[in-house]
Amino acid sequence: MTNNAKFRFQKQLMYRLKRDYGIRLTYNQPSTPEVVDFKTGSLSRVFTTTNIRRAVVLETRQIRDFEYDLSFIAANKNFTIGGFFDIAERLVILEIKDLPTGFKADINDHVYIGNRRYEIKEFNDLEDLKIVALKIKELVGAEVHEIHVRSVESVLLMSGEQS
Repeated sequence: MTNNAKFRFQKQLMYRLKRDYGIRLTYNQPSTPEVVDFKTGSLSRVFTTTNIRRAVVLETRQIRDFEYDLSFIAANKNFTIGGFFDIAERLVILEIKDLPTGFKADINDHVYIGNRRYEIKEFNDLEDLKIVALKIKELVGAEVHEIHVRSVESVLLMSGEQS
């Protein structure tokens, strides 16, 4: 296959995937370090949000996992302490043309799909294919953080006569 044929095939494939599996999602990146107010104990985080109209989101894989208590591991006792929890994993493919210029994925970023928050478990920046592949996970029952979008608008009203 020539380079033009490969490029055309990749473009058609992404178009079909977006059409069949395309979902709107919000990609959040921390833009400043966390700020702690020591008087009130409140923690403030500022994120840069990117809304992606159609990202290829493949089906959820549900996993039930068991985690041992740290005291069990340290003492090597016969009494097991721990708990089961459910994890939902998904694969997300983002096309570079849908992302802002200079976009860099990071393991500390997170994604919102609907009202569910997913943490990034792995990511691959495939520059030759012009895509970013993310493996994301949701801890079922985990706290969803509120996002407050701030925007400022001003209106300037002018009245009177010009002399």
